[in-house]
Amino acid sequence: MKHTPEPWKIQTTDFGYTTIFDDEGLTICSTSTRLPDFERIVECVNAMEGVDDPKDLRETYEALNDAVAGVLKEIGHGYDLAPGSALFNKLQNLIK
Repeated sequence: MKHTPEPWKIQTTDFGYTTIFDDEGLTICSTSTRLPDFERIVECVNAMEGVDDPKDLRETYEALNDAVAGVLKEIGHGYDLAPGSALFNKLQNLIK
């Protein structure tokens, strides 16, 4: 089952309740949880719009971060980034 599609929005009442609702105005959840917590939930959900699996995105980000760190380390040691070089080939293999 997929979650409710983005965007999500927040509404607070004078009685201390906070409600998260979808773009059609349907309630996703409502509670007396602190507003900053609900704001963070909604910001995170909306930021991930279009991402099917956030875990895969995180793993891809970490792999790219490691690759960039490796590139910077090797460039700092005088490695060539020209096509056909060992470093270029390593990067090509990472993005395949």
